[in-house]
Amino acid sequence: MKAHRLLILLLVGCGDDGGPGSPVASSVSRVAGQDQVAPASTVLPDSLAVIVRNAAGDPLAGITVSWAAATGGGSVAPATVVTGTGGIARAARTLGTNAGAHTTTATVQGLTPVTFDAVAQIQGATQMGSNSIGPAADTVLGTLTEFEQPLIVVVMDQHGVPVQGVSVQWTASGGGSVASPTKLTDAGGQSIMEYTFGAIAGGQYRASAAVPGLIGSPIEFMLNAHPATPVALEKANGDGLVVQVGGQVIHTVKARDSYGNGTQGVTIDWIVVAGGGAIVPAQNITGNGGLAQATQTLGGSTGTQAVTATAGAIIASPSVSFTTTAATTVVRVTNNTFLPDAVTIQQGDSVAWQWQGTTAAHNITFAATAGKPADAADRTAGVVWRTFGTAGTFTYQCTHHAGMTGTVTVNP
Repeated sequence: MKAHRLLILLLVGCGDDGGPGSPVASSVSRVAGQDQVAPASTVLPDSLAVIVRNAAGDPLAGITVSWAAATGGGSVAPATVVTGTGGIARAARTLGTNAGAHTTTATVQGLTPVTFDAVAQIQGATQMGSNSIGPAADTVLGTLTEFEQPLIVVVMDQHGVPVQGVSVQWTASGGGSVASPTKLTDAGGQSIMEYTFGAIAGGQYRASAAVPGLIGSPIEFMLNAHPATPVALEKANGDGLVVQVGGQVIHTVKARDSYGNGTQGVTIDWIVVAGGGAIVPAQNITGNGGLAQATQTLGGSTGTQAVTATAGAIIASPSVSFTTTAATTVVRVTNNTFLPDAVTIQQGDSVAWQWQGTTAAHNITFAATAGKPADAADRTAGVVWRTFGTAGTFTYQCTHHAGMTGTVTVNP
């Protein structure tokens, strides 16, 4: 009877993993495969291995180990392994497509997972950064040369050591260009590239350096092209206007280079040359877009009045003239409105209608009244003058827009 009971106890003590009396895993630890380095998307040269032990430190066979790619992407095969003789479980780790740290976990139910660290490299490197110094700028059509202000990136491994011979892809946008689409890193891990700007000034220029998959890739450069030397002065706005006597008009000039880019810092001298009045300021400097403005206050007489703007610092001292017509009465033709819509003048005076760059065409059509002036046809810009030699009240309208009406009262 005692022998029978002993046999039963022995059978219970030798049960399979997971059943009553199964061996109990107390620890799992790394055996091989830690801290490997390999190209991205490849299998690590050494398999990853763990050993499972019981509380007495003896290796356990028949224990299930689950493997997983924790960070960095890629995969582990097989996903589960049962420990064999000696308590060892092995798996093969395939790295992901990007460079940098990759981790793998081996897990036994009820125990803290074991982590394996690995590094994936691309062309022997893991990371890249910018090594350019100072603002990346030049004049239009200028080049950031290798000996002045080149674009520079540095490529390194996981220890920060520069890596030579890495092929860096370079691209340009915004109207500029790079000297080559690819450039290998030198002994210092640097890829050095020249960049040439287009003919348009501004900060729209961009360059990019990339090694796909490296940490920090791509690196973007924001570049700026300054205007070239100013060569000309031109009128930008405020010429050929009709303004009431004593009124004001703003004149705008633009200093530009030979490519049409406005240039800052050009001194402009303003002077009244006909009609009296005043111009303020008498001198100023071009700002953004190469523009400078001055306000003319018209003199007290009707007719043509003029000012000039001169850029003495530009070769040949270019000068431009603005003419303004001073009128007793001015009516502005805006979108669907005459401003003012009622004016009073003396017999023999004139009224100027000035179209304000309207989007729709407007006309001036007078009611059938004795002594009325001629109608004005459709237009969207410009000035029309009409002289009233007969006293009376003259109404008019734009025939395209209901309610767009006006009145001229002429006193004898």
